[in-house]
Amino acid sequence: MARGTTAAKRILHSYQSPMNQNHSPNTKEREIAGVETLADLVREFQNTPQDCCDDDEYYSSLETLDDVIRKASLALTASGSVSSHQRQWVRPESMQLALPALLAVIESIQACRDFDSLLLLVERTLRGIDGLGDLYYYDTSRRIGAFLGLFPLRVYLHRGTREGAKALRLDHTRQYLNMISLPNELRCLEPKHVEDFLCRYKDRLKNVR
Repeated sequence: MARGTTAAKRILHSYQSPMNQNHSPNTKEREIAGVETLADLVREFQNTPQDCCDDDEYYSSLETLDDVIRKASLALTASGSVSSHQRQWVRPESMQLALPALLAVIESIQACRDFDSLLLLVERTLRGIDGLGDLYYYDTSRRIGAFLGLFPLRVYLHRGTREGAKALRLDHTRQYLNMISLPNELRCLEPKHVEDFLCRYKDRLKNVR
């Protein structure tokens, strides 16, 4: 028997021992034993610096919507570098094509009154450009939305986020999930943080108890 398996069984057995019946296993013990709970992962997530939405503060501080669109279309961060999401998944030439397309609908963007309508507008405007995709539409809309004061009220699914939803046996075939449809443990998070949580923990979520 593998050493890790033996250790896990020993930990699990200790939970059931009469001498330890009042012992509540901590998160590290449950991780070693392979019995992490969703609450464990949410607690770990909350205690970890959240860098997924660092762009929000930066984009909300910019002076004009024109400047926001120019930077958001190129997925630029506060440091001037391209966001890791877009650096990994999107061709630079595709983002260059997105820039004039979004500037052409700047008045419509300004008129958006909620995040859903903003995201729909961005999708419709950029759908004909190859090499972008759902994650780009979402991230670009979130950056522009930060300037306009429009934030997601739902959890939008794309790439890793969809895998995380599938691991929790949620309806991962949808474009988004309403907060009310999520497990109670996730409802303490903002939708944009649930999106990051599902992506970040997609592998470990397959084994939660």
